[in-house]
Amino acid sequence: MYPKLMVRYLPQGLLGLLIAVFLAAYMSTISSQLNWGTSYIINDFYRRFIKQSADEKHYVMISRVAVIVITIFSLILTKYVLTTISGAWEFIINASAGMGAVLILRWYWWRINAWSEISAMIAPLIIYPIARYGFGIEPPITLYPTVLGTTIIWIVVTYITKPTNENTLLEFIKELTRAGLVGNVSLTNCLR
Repeated sequence: MYPKLMVRYLPQGLLGLLIAVFLAAYMSTISSQLNWGTSYIINDFYRRFIKQSADEKHYVMISRVAVIVITIFSLILTKYVLTTISGAWEFIINASAGMGAVLILRWYWWRINAWSEISAMIAPLIIYPIARYGFGIEPPITLYPTVLGTTIIWIVVTYITKPTNENTLLEFIKELTRAGLVGNVSLTNCLR
């Protein structure tokens, strides 16, 4: 509706300015998503689990490669999978189904580790297409197998992987307390 209203009611100069504003907002969204995705891949995964002690030039080079890979993956996804806005929303909802519990429980059950969260992020991307295209389950019913399967996977991964170091957890809660982000917390209640 915005483009229709703009064409109908705005004078030429203001119309051009508003189109430029819309394009700037669009480009800003794309660049922030690419930067966020690359930051997550490099800082939270690659640097932590793949190559921990490389120089900054290496990480910058890998991040540039990651931006290109994310862009190509996004273009393929939007060309062949997400052909409608409703399809995009359906995918986003199902791709994040089941992650909420692990992200909330991480603050209360400290047995949950980074691998729990990573598995909760990857599992819906595998379970949803199987439910949707393999078994022919229609949305929103696809949420049931996706949430259940994702929850089972991250709980299993939580128990088969090593817990976060207790000293790291204690330092984290002390830092939150020093910053005034939490009050007096009983550390024994938070730990495993």
